[in-house]
Amino acid sequence: MRAKTSFMNTTETRSTSTPRVKAFRRRQSWGLHLRSIDVTDAQLDALEKRGYLDPERRGDRRDECDAIEMFLGDSLAKLS
Repeated sequence: MRAKTSFMNTTETRSTSTPRVKAFRRRQSWGLHLRSIDVTDAQLDALEKRGYLDPERRGDRRDECDAIEMFLGDSLAKLS
């Protein structure tokens, strides 16, 4: 006799993926693209030295992401 396989409840799956999908669609509507990058400690040091990252906030992922975003924005604005 063949064992029954269990499938994930679609309601459960939908409820866990909904916030991620909504965030994706929101970024897409704003013309934003999500990219992952690797950042070294030396690069975070450089962001501190340039005033983008407060040394007291180092280690806080959101603050580090904000510092990277500000740096990239400023750097790209200089190219225009």
